[in-house]
Amino acid sequence: MNTIFGVVGPFKISRSGRIVTPENVKNFWKKHEKISNEKGCYVFAIKTKRITPWYVGKAAKRCFKFEALGDRNISNFINPALNGRKGIPVMFFLTYPPKKGKTNHNHIKKLEKFLTNQAFLINPNLGNTHYARNEKWGIQGILRNKYGKKSTAVKGLISCLSLEDGN
Repeated sequence: MNTIFGVVGPFKISRSGRIVTPENVKNFWKKHEKISNEKGCYVFAIKTKRITPWYVGKAAKRCFKFEALGDRNISNFINPALNGRKGIPVMFFLTYPPKKGKTNHNHIKKLEKFLTNQAFLINPNLGNTHYARNEKWGIQGILRNKYGKKSTAVKGLISCLSLEDGN
């Protein structure tokens, strides 16, 4: 059975000075109570002119409220990423679809691996790189080599395979 994750965000995370405090976290979950008890994956990023990923995680056994902005993530990944950086901290959530029965932890883990690899391509200083691979291959004009004008063939393949023509 297919698992199609929903995407919500980016949601701004308030901070006090240069850090996210427990009070900031409490206020965040008050604003976003609807997703606090859901499961799936999340991406912490810092928004400046563009949005740069800094941490990817999963909430498979415990919900977002206890994983995404838990004490461990705040102290080990989020606050260090904010240290000395300008920008707005934000969070994206990829929510597991509401289904009867058990959560498919394997699908959540596969999504986390995928997101980590994609985020690592954008930011080699990603906070968690346990699934990140520095691949030695790419596709001209599509993946890991998107420079220059796209040929008709590249545009055709993007259309044929429904590949996103974005970052």
